[in-house]
Amino acid sequence: MTAEAGRKTLSNRLAFHDFLWLCDRVRLWNDVGECLSESGE
Repeated sequence: MTAEAGRKTLSNRLAFHDFLWLCDRVRLWNDVGECLSESGE
């Protein structure tokens, strides 16, 4: 593997990690939103 290919793989992996982290946060906020709307009723 060349250094260039290695950098590309690394940046792809980081982007994927960011994506997963973002999905996790969205899921967390959805749960919080549901709890708030349930307690508000």
